[in-house]
Amino acid sequence: MTKPLGVPILLSDSVIAQIPGALQLGPPTEAPLKGKAGYTVLYPCQGFAEPDTIFLVQSSFAYIAHRAEEFGVRFYARVRTH
Repeated sequence: MTKPLGVPILLSDSVIAQIPGALQLGPPTEAPLKGKAGYTVLYPCQGFAEPDTIFLVQSSFAYIAHRAEEFGVRFYARVRTH
C-alpha cells in the first residue's frame, strides 16, 4: 500500500502500540490488505518524534567510510581545538 499512498512506510495500530510517542505519524488511512478480511488502519511514518543520535551516526557511516582518513584528520583537529 505504500506505492498507492505515495509514502515510504506504513504502520498498523499494533506496531504503534509497541512504541507510543516515538514516531511522527501522518493521518490514518483505512486500506484492504492481502490475506486480511476487511480494512486495516495504517499510518504513514514521517520519522522519529525526537532525533535518534545513534541512528544518525550509524546512517552517516557509509558517507564517511570511503573518506575515513580525511574524516579522522578533520575530526581530531577539531577535538584538539575544543
